[in-house]
Amino acid sequence: MNPLTTRLWLAAPLLVAAGLFTVVSLSRPVGLASGALVLGAAALGPRIALRPSLQQVFSAAVAVLTGALLTNVLGKVQPGVGRIDAIWTILAASALATGASRLVLRQALWGSGAVATLGTVAVVASAQVLRPWVFLPAALLTLASVLASMRVERGLAPLWGPPTSRRRALATGVILVGALGGLAGGAVALPRLHGKVLSTLTRQAFDETARSGVPEDMHLGDLEGLTLSTRVVWRARGPVADHLRGPVLNHYRRGRWVHRGLDTLGPVQVLRGEPRGCRAPVELQRAEELSRRLFAPMHSGRLGVTNGRVVVDAEGSFAWTAPEAPATVWFCPGPRTTGAISAPTNQDLQVPRTLQPGLAAVLQQWGVDPTTQGPAERVSRIRSRLVRFRYTTRVRRGGRGDPTLEFLTVTHAGYCEYFASAVALLARQAGLPSRVVLGYRVSEHNPLGGWRVVMERNAHAWAEVWYPTGGWVTVDATPAADESQGHRMSFTEAVSDALSAAWSRFWWRVKGWHLALAVGVVTLLGLGLWRLRRVPGEPEELPPPGLRALLEALAQRGLARAPSETLESLAERVEAARDLPFAVAVAAQLRARSAQRFGGVGDADAVEAAMEALAGGLR
Repeated sequence: MNPLTTRLWLAAPLLVAAGLFTVVSLSRPVGLASGALVLGAAALGPRIALRPSLQQVFSAAVAVLTGALLTNVLGKVQPGVGRIDAIWTILAASALATGASRLVLRQALWGSGAVATLGTVAVVASAQVLRPWVFLPAALLTLASVLASMRVERGLAPLWGPPTSRRRALATGVILVGALGGLAGGAVALPRLHGKVLSTLTRQAFDETARSGVPEDMHLGDLEGLTLSTRVVWRARGPVADHLRGPVLNHYRRGRWVHRGLDTLGPVQVLRGEPRGCRAPVELQRAEELSRRLFAPMHSGRLGVTNGRVVVDAEGSFAWTAPEAPATVWFCPGPRTTGAISAPTNQDLQVPRTLQPGLAAVLQQWGVDPTTQGPAERVSRIRSRLVRFRYTTRVRRGGRGDPTLEFLTVTHAGYCEYFASAVALLARQAGLPSRVVLGYRVSEHNPLGGWRVVMERNAHAWAEVWYPTGGWVTVDATPAADESQGHRMSFTEAVSDALSAAWSRFWWRVKGWHLALAVGVVTLLGLGLWRLRRVPGEPEELPPPGLRALLEALAQRGLARAPSETLESLAERVEAARDLPFAVAVAAQLRARSAQRFGGVGDADAVEAAMEALAGGLR
């Protein structure tokens, strides 16, 4: 085989992994770039000579630089169907980049074993979205490429060779089966282990709940887990409204509220940066990326964002679109001018037939009369009775009936979801269009930072009722005893939140090239310090006696080895020395020592004996 073909066979595990990675990568350009990098390194061949310790530093720097470049770029991109997420993309790309870096090293440590390991890592990372019938051929192809690479390194044919003994054939079969099982086990177990670890850490870190973010619909009981979590999701400055709106739900059935109708999201003309002309704009700084929702007050004027694109639905709920979420959002207080909220539809008056008699009885008992009272009085009477109910996060249902009706007629106790559902259904029964809104209450204050804090425990539900003369009006009947609201942060919490806010402001301003530059600078400084601490001329490690004797004999003849010179380079100089006896034999043994030391090729004792004999002949 010619040298290029040999190098391609040696890089076969990486080429197979790069092909699979290109298909499933979160970012197709990243996959193509990784494949091109591996192919280019294989075509270029070993050109860089580094000592063993510097080889390790070089490989680590390549891996870290690749991860740093991709973390900031891919960390905010949501995976599509059949695509691995950002974590696996970064892992696979880093493994491929590190493998490519080893292809250009002379006398690379661990030879084809390291390349095979890195290729296998990339395949396992890429296999997280593969079906079993697709993964099995990919795993077999990977194993075949690994075996071919190892055979070529030893000077054998890549795919077949002379017959082997029965024992060797059996050992090869056992290795193949074990490797295939390891690949399959890694592809199956790693995602589950990854999810389990994240789930465990989340539960421990956030008050034993793995729930995150406001849901897109509401089943009575959905927000129960969120009422304990202290994870900060938004920080607010300025005259912030009490309620930040999210999903709007208009259809109720058996304790569940969902949205029915057109979910069309239209683009919104937003400003870049803080809107000018606002006397006191509302600033919302995003602390966690839990959903694509941008929670905004009902009454908000012009909208400004630091980055990203924003869309809005017919109910006036904002969301962001890829590639990244806005780090900060500004609203001008006042009438809604961006993303107008549409008028009610017939869906906002629908009440399940089975609930109508019970709701009508409750309205009659509470003195609500749609025929003689205006909208404001009807809503006031409903709210005044509901705020007398008891707030609790521990709801014990007694029967199989509708949970909202049971809340109104039996338990008289619940949390925000029950109160919001009761207001919406009673208002509809009283002839007023209404719906349920999910979002956050803005009620916690950080005295150290001077901003208001929105935590997951501030997740909230309330109702919006339509007044013919006033439009949609927020109606929150949850009692003031809501223990998840109105909390003032302790000094420790305030300090922790202030540090987290400073880090968030820094992180969302960092670009991928910033991280790459920082890692590169640190790597170069580390290499410089490592070089400075070494004594000039001191060898990296003490050579064995035979090599030491041969090097001393060469030095006596004017061919001393330079401190950073590799044995391969020394062998080339020896061959060029025409007046040196045994020059060809000496160069051959120097190369043999290098191959044995870094590739495990040959018999170390035989090479040592040959070098001692040559050293004696040169003296």
